[in-house]
Amino acid sequence: MPRKGELATPAKYSGRPGRFPRTSRFRPAARWPRGKLSAVAPQIILDDAQSTAASRWRTRRALTGLPLLGLLLLNTLRLGMVDHLWTLAVGMDVAIVAALPVVVRWLRRRDTAATASGPPGTLFAGGFSLSIRQLGQPRFARGAQAVGRGRWGTGYVSGRLLLLPERIRLESKPRLTDDVASIAASDLAIVELTKVPAKANGAGLDLTFTDGARLSVEVRQYDRLRSALQMFGGAN
Repeated sequence: MPRKGELATPAKYSGRPGRFPRTSRFRPAARWPRGKLSAVAPQIILDDAQSTAASRWRTRRALTGLPLLGLLLLNTLRLGMVDHLWTLAVGMDVAIVAALPVVVRWLRRRDTAATASGPPGTLFAGGFSLSIRQLGQPRFARGAQAVGRGRWGTGYVSGRLLLLPERIRLESKPRLTDDVASIAASDLAIVELTKVPAKANGAGLDLTFTDGARLSVEVRQYDRLRSALQMFGGAN
């Protein structure tokens, strides 16, 4: 023990030069678990009638559907009232209505076959339509140049949408660049699906990216896409 008024030194305290007394045992921390960090799955929203996206799709269908309905009505009245060909006018309307379910069934079989013949793990395949005007966002600058937006940035690109477990692919002519045509689930924050009114089995697919960019795609086969989205990006 040190004398009164004498400071304790390591040598005096432990009896060994340069050593302090061992008061506790050091326990190394456990190693971090190895493996890859899982990406955050995008939020999947199905059929939210009160959302902004749903309101936008209703407005869009009204803007495109009402003029077509008016044109059909005008043509019917002209054939009937002006040309007095009511039989022909009514016959044309019946033929159009009767052909609709036949076309829908044919497209459904075609999309089902495309899903079966797609890349391994394909969850869904169906026709899509995309407004070129949306490609004016900075994220899609290369895609806008590839399709040629033109002076007014109008027009549509159509083709086939493939839904894979971790990616959305848009196959079209003209071919879109990868910044638009190949969308990873990890790049998406929200995926919202809306049933398009006044259209047979049509869907509105709204994609919100993690950087704030947005893309709205019209897709056919709403019911099949709705089921497939529940397995997209790790969502359950």
